[in-house]
Amino acid sequence: MDVNLKRDLSLSLQDELHRRLVAGENVLISLPGSFGEALAVTDRRALVIRDSGSGSAGFAVYAYPLALVKGADVTTTGAGGYIEFKLADPVSEPDTARVYYPSYDAAMFQKAADGITQLVSPREPAPTPSEPSPASAEQTASAVQAVATVPVAQAGSLCPKCRAAVEDRAAYCDQCGEQLRRVCPGCGGSSRMDASHCCACGAEMVEYVPACTKCGSRVQRWMSYCTACGSAQHQNCLACGTALQSGWIYCGACGRELGTGVMDPRTSRAAMRRLDEYREAQKEETQPAAEAPKVEEAAAVTVQDTASAHNDKGRELFDSEDVEGAIGEFEQAVRLDPKNGLYHCNLAVAYDENDQDELAFQEYGKALEIDPNDVTALLSLGYMYNESDKREKAEEVWGKILQIAPDTPEAQEVRQNLAHQDEL
Repeated sequence: MDVNLKRDLSLSLQDELHRRLVAGENVLISLPGSFGEALAVTDRRALVIRDSGSGSAGFAVYAYPLALVKGADVTTTGAGGYIEFKLADPVSEPDTARVYYPSYDAAMFQKAADGITQLVSPREPAPTPSEPSPASAEQTASAVQAVATVPVAQAGSLCPKCRAAVEDRAAYCDQCGEQLRRVCPGCGGSSRMDASHCCACGAEMVEYVPACTKCGSRVQRWMSYCTACGSAQHQNCLACGTALQSGWIYCGACGRELGTGVMDPRTSRAAMRRLDEYREAQKEETQPAAEAPKVEEAAAVTVQDTASAHNDKGRELFDSEDVEGAIGEFEQAVRLDPKNGLYHCNLAVAYDENDQDELAFQEYGKALEIDPNDVTALLSLGYMYNESDKREKAEEVWGKILQIAPDTPEAQEVRQNLAHQDEL
């Protein structure tokens, strides 16, 4: 493939992907999606990886051999969209072949869909000899054996509602959608309808209704919002987005202590990555075709390039937990290019991480002077107000996001924050 579509995943998603790879398998595409999920394509398989719960069974992974993948499509929704594998045998639950993404990643996932389609497109067939040679016969036997090793779904019983044949351990009928087995909200495993404990993880079964409480549409237990009406479905960790289970004191994914202001250090790094990714997506959408700079502009271009280098170095130091060194680099970037709001935001995040709150507030203010509608700066500033017990100011800042960009992922995050203020 001729496009670079390998992006950094969260630590937990990256570990899960590596755990699933077999010897000699090469990753071609790895993209983070929304709400703790990722798309991965190797030279053998296409995978959907989704953080779905807690403990060792906290990930749902759906893998499809490339021989069964016919391409991929993207669909736009109000808050972003999703990429979906086109499979030779359609799955009963469409979300097992989908990865959702925020609106600012639309172009990247469109490239991924094009790349997958290109990867699985049939090559020009070789000329067929009139008589099969021993070598071709041997290849045919090998192919037949390979096909024989692919597991075939066996019909174990009939759906009590529509009488269609269903698989032995199917949770739902693929014809009428009738629920056939109980679904564990912890690990996603299915058990008999009369089971008191999950046969996959052993946890006590609790009632789980796979329908939105507001509009009744079908929802998956990992969904934070209903895809039909947009209403919140359950509480999520506000540091990493993992669905929280009842009784948790700490988040099972990032280790954040719930109900306190104690934040995992990775949260700040994630905020900084989001700032950069958002800016890069904006550049791709709005930047005109590159032109050679004029002679009188050459000096300004050089200064901007130098500022960018300091910003990149600051990012590297921040990710390696050298916060003071990162601050020095970000300060240089701001000094060289004071009209770049991204550099002010990065410096503010670093100041906040270093407990220099007053300076952090000043830098957020400068970023918003440059662009008063910068939703990423508004979102981060709201978090800082909230952590400083200035909830009214946080609600005021977040409220502006709801006014100027109500359909963005940042607005969805704001709605969730306002609904669970006590957990921040």
